[in-house]
Amino acid sequence: MSELVCIAFKDSGTADRVLNELRAMETEYVLDLEDAVIVVRDIDGKVHLKQCVDVFGCATTHGVTLGVLWGGLMGLLFLNPLAGL
Repeated sequence: MSELVCIAFKDSGTADRVLNELRAMETEYVLDLEDAVIVVRDIDGKVHLKQCVDVFGCATTHGVTLGVLWGGLMGLLFLNPLAGL
C-alpha cells in the first residue's frame, strides 16, 4: 500500500539530512522508499524541486525508440525511410 507523507522543515539542509537517513534505512530494508522530493521556495517565491528518481529518463528513451521505429516504418511505406526518421 502506498502512502504519501509530507514533512516540513525550516531549511533545506535538514531536509537533505533526513532524506539521506531515509535512504540509509532503505538500504537496511527498514522501509521501501519509492520516490522522494525536496521542495524549496527561494526568496523570490519560486519553487524548486530536488527529485530523487528521474521520472523522464526511461520515458524519453522509450519515446525516442518508438518514434524512430514508427518514423522508419512510415518512411518505408512511402518509399523514403530517411524522411520518416
